Amino acid sequence: MRRRATSEFNSRGETLVEVAVTVAIFAVALPLVFGGLFSAIRSSRVADKISKTEAVLARASERLGGTAYVPCPQQGGTNAYLPIVQSAAAAVGWEPSSVTISSVKYWNPTTGSWGDTNLLRGTECTAPGPASSRALQLITVTVTGDFPGPARSLEIVKSNVVPRETPI
Repeated sequence: MRRRATSEFNSRGETLVEVAVTVAIFAVALPLVFGGLFSAIRSSRVADKISKTEAVLARASERLGGTAYVPCPQQGGTNAYLPIVQSAAAAVGWEPSSVTISSVKYWNPTTGSWGDTNLLRGTECTAPGPASSRALQLITVTVTGDFPGPARSLEIVKSNVVPRETPI
């Protein structure tokens, strides 16, 4: 009885069936791995776009809050607040047109609700100084972009109501 040397077993190579099975396993596994990788990249891009959208809304809110109250913002067919909120898009490298003011509503103290009609008229639109509670504005800022899903919006209340000074 003759014993084979250990080196003979190690050097015999792979059979065609073993190579074919290995190739088949790789053919199935690689698309799954790359599919998962591409899915992660796509999810990262979507999360980045949504994050930028939230940053634009936050900056628009800050800029609008730091801007002087405009009693009649839609006078003359344009919205006086629009350039202010659109400048927030430039902070993340977006087109200004991606930020719009979708609505401005005005507080009606008689009905106790928001309406589309501004109760200020004529000289009240240009007169400086404090206003009554009817001068509250509900401004809806909307950001649209190439991100999935609907546009994102934020409502901001703006007023020129000044509290009374308390006597010392």
